[in-house]
Amino acid sequence: MNKIEIFPSIEKMTSVHILIISNNSLTSLPDGIYSEELSHLSQIQASDNQIEEIQSEISELPHLNLLDLSNNKLSSVPAELSACPKLKELNLKGNKFKDRRFGKLVEQCPTKSVLDYLANVLKKEQEASGKKDKKQKDKKKKGKKANKDVEEVVKDMINILHFKEDEGYTVQVTPAVLSVRQYVLCCIVRQLYLKKSNMIYKHFITLQTKLHDEICQKRQAATIATHDLKSIKKPIVYDAKFPHALMITPLFKQKEVSGEKLVTDLNREAEEQRKEKKRNTVSGIHKYLDLLKDKVQYPCLVDGEGHVISFPPITNSDKTKITKDTTDLFIEVTSHLNLDTCKKVMDELLYRMLDMGLGTPKPEEEGAEGGAVDTETQNEASKRVQKTLIVEQVQILDTEGNMKAVYPSRADLPNEAIKIIRNK
Repeated sequence: MNKIEIFPSIEKMTSVHILIISNNSLTSLPDGIYSEELSHLSQIQASDNQIEEIQSEISELPHLNLLDLSNNKLSSVPAELSACPKLKELNLKGNKFKDRRFGKLVEQCPTKSVLDYLANVLKKEQEASGKKDKKQKDKKKKGKKANKDVEEVVKDMINILHFKEDEGYTVQVTPAVLSVRQYVLCCIVRQLYLKKSNMIYKHFITLQTKLHDEICQKRQAATIATHDLKSIKKPIVYDAKFPHALMITPLFKQKEVSGEKLVTDLNREAEEQRKEKKRNTVSGIHKYLDLLKDKVQYPCLVDGEGHVISFPPITNSDKTKITKDTTDLFIEVTSHLNLDTCKKVMDELLYRMLDMGLGTPKPEEEGAEGGAVDTETQNEASKRVQKTLIVEQVQILDTEGNMKAVYPSRADLPNEAIKIIRNK
């Protein structure tokens, strides 16, 4: 009975049984409420708010037996609600539903009748979806039989450049880092087009953040770092240094600091942030500080001029940061778990980059040599354009110079939907 408009995420409240947020000004249920981690949640009382929709994932809450969303602004509810295994009490009164028959049912009938109605709707939706999928599959089969060559043409492509002994990039792993964060994989992506639209660069930065939260498990499993290749001097070494000896110019900073001072300053900022916001959690780079807890040495990537270009899992160097003008990208993935984790993360990153079209020029750039191209022709060409990505192998060496790994190898990037070209 307050005027709360936004409720914090409850994703980590894994022991909560009953949530009462009635008589507020909420426009949606709290973030994280559909998480499968909330296995104990049995009651959601959220009447008399401004809630406009609920998602179908609510049916996945295994012990939800009471849901009160009366007197809100719902115009519909997902039919999947009927699949909620233990739901016995459902109150949706006081909402203006588009389906008038359902609205009357809500106001006049018990929960069972409402759930039965939704179950019938769900069944019809699934049947319709099945018929639609079958039609689409049949259409695809006919398309494949009609012209297999066309299908081959429109496949997106990753062009792999093999390692060249005299010119290729290598990363040498020192014994010191083996007890700290021992696994590393690297590769180079050539001929990027980060300037072809105003948003493509921002989307690429956002992509890395998403992957850190998803496949990298909030950097617990692995960390991604991207560098402008022209700012890196060979040879590259993956090493571990004592905190006071690790010197780096952190991303978006101008002054070089030691790893010890950087971590100390970040810990202080994190504590100030906690006090200011009166919460136990922190955001941004501060949430990764625990990954360095009790580490005697810190992992780092050092280039041929002795510059620390990366300090995983905390930050990259500002000296090698990527910009909209970056055309050749050096990518590193590090982990303390295993090499397979690094491979999976690198595979996923390259798939997403290919899908974003980061290695594919604009249609006008493709047609530049042939003169002017009219708008209609250009639009048709953009529909058919094949997305490409040029990836160059980087070797990982031990201290004796023996190869420990190379990426991408023949076993990497397993995806039948993508055409892989391997150039020797």
